[in-house]
Amino acid sequence: MDAKELRRRKPELESFLDRYAPRFGRPEAQGHARRFVQGLLLGGDRRSVENIAEAIDGCVVRSLQTFITNAPWDANAVLADLRRQVGQEWDDPDAVLTADETGFPKKGTLSVGVKKPYSGTLGRTDNCQIGVFLGYHAAKGHTLIDRRLFLPEEWAADRPRREKAGVPEGSSSGPSRSWRWRWWPTRWRPSCRSSG
Repeated sequence: MDAKELRRRKPELESFLDRYAPRFGRPEAQGHARRFVQGLLLGGDRRSVENIAEAIDGCVVRSLQTFITNAPWDANAVLADLRRQVGQEWDDPDAVLTADETGFPKKGTLSVGVKKPYSGTLGRTDNCQIGVFLGYHAAKGHTLIDRRLFLPEEWAADRPRREKAGVPEGSSSGPSRSWRWRWWPTRWRPSCRSSG
């Protein structure tokens, strides 16, 4: 989406975001959440907080970084609200759930779960994080309804490293290709079928 399209669709976007704004607490944090989403929609090759802030008029990099890093909002509650909305508005017996594993390249070693696995996204073994995303695909549209960051065994076994990175207690994952299918039936049960 380019800036012109974003301006044209801003009322629609604001209406959508109004449903989730209370999850972000104070009005200042709600504003940061809105600007962050706008920046993500503008796309670009790199989606760092700095690039997102630079793409949005009036957005300050440090303020947005503080929001992303330290703001006390519950991402799981936001996703639960989204799943509820999808269930109410898009419930479709022919809908399909898809789980997609994606690699995010990383330069350092401090990002949660970073290691050097093979990444199909990158097409090679490289330093990255691996995430699995659950998508809901129906006649009315498609959206992501859940996500999970794969935590390699080295991370799961290293409590000081997890604590330093802010990984919640009890976070663990099995091998990414096996746990993704066990994960969705208990977390999301709309009237739809698995894609495989």
